[in-house]
Amino acid sequence: MLSRVKQLGRWSARAARPRLGQAAAALRTTLQPVARDGLAQVLSRVGATRPRRFARGALTVVTFHRVLPADKLREYPLSGLAVTPEQLQQIAGELAEHFVCLPLSEAYRRWQSEPNAQRPTAAITFDDGSLDNYEHARPVLAQLSLQASFYIPVGLVEQRVCPWHDRLGFALLRSVAAVRKQPKTNFPLLLAPFGLTPEELDAILPVDALLLAARGVSTAKQLSPGARERAIVALEQALGDHQVPGWAGLMSWQQIRELAAQGHEIGSHSLTHPLLPDLDAAEIEREVQLSRTLLAEAAGCQVTSFCYPNGSYDQRSLEAVSRAGYSCAVTTRWGLHRGGSPFEIERCDMDFARLLTRQGEFSPERLWLRLSGLQPGLTSTTYGD
Repeated sequence: MLSRVKQLGRWSARAARPRLGQAAAALRTTLQPVARDGLAQVLSRVGATRPRRFARGALTVVTFHRVLPADKLREYPLSGLAVTPEQLQQIAGELAEHFVCLPLSEAYRRWQSEPNAQRPTAAITFDDGSLDNYEHARPVLAQLSLQASFYIPVGLVEQRVCPWHDRLGFALLRSVAAVRKQPKTNFPLLLAPFGLTPEELDAILPVDALLLAARGVSTAKQLSPGARERAIVALEQALGDHQVPGWAGLMSWQQIRELAAQGHEIGSHSLTHPLLPDLDAAEIEREVQLSRTLLAEAAGCQVTSFCYPNGSYDQRSLEAVSRAGYSCAVTTRWGLHRGGSPFEIERCDMDFARLLTRQGEFSPERLWLRLSGLQPGLTSTTYGD
């Protein structure tokens, strides 16, 4: 009898372990926002995250991608790369109050000449040349009397084609509906390059479709440029060709010229938005050098800074950017720039969800905590498309 009791006790303990693990995970999920809010408040009160303190001696560069009204943001497959105009105004307004905000090239020059200026230097950047940057970011910047840097994928603007990550994201969202309406025998082959299956698409809830699309885009980054493009084209053709809606397109050259005329910097984001380390030396040279030449002609302005697509670069890329005559280039490595190569400038992405309190309210203290680098886990992370 005693042995049976002991055995039952062991079974009960084993059965309880998963529940205890789930409870611990739920507790961590609950406590993490509380801990971050508390840490942000404490460090703000003691002055550790005061911009003039943590940004002293550094160049602060913040990154945005898309700026979309709330209804469109809910339809965008890579929502972590988007903010609403109201959210942009909250973040940019805080930056304008505490920093001298300039376009990247000008900000870099000011930081070089006055690294310890009483009022620290910041730059606001926008990647990918999206139409919403013109329609929604430009008015916010004008209202705040700010100039920013806009990084343009030159060949894609010329061809009126979105970067591959947007094309794939929207195609994967469309695939969810297509799989459910009329399953096709070729869907397993079409989805396999992106690490997805028709069964997975058919089973997910609508709210999870965005997460699935983002996962597929992340997996696609592991493919070679040729294999990735062939896989995206095949999926688009199966769904009925181009899947990107008009509101998610790119700016026109006229709109880009207007931005330049209003004092914003126009920088190169390559020709076709490839992951540069995946290319051979001649292709890297073409993406970096030709994009600068064509952009200067089309936009009617000097082009002095470069933005690595997806933040991906290697030594060959660095050397190509230097040879092309750029004065500086930005990466997607998290952090403030405190020295080193002008072609490896760190940036801080503005994922708005990470700037909210546990009550869902925008918190300047959370913004300063993230920018300061005092929030654990940020200094070695990368992001971006």
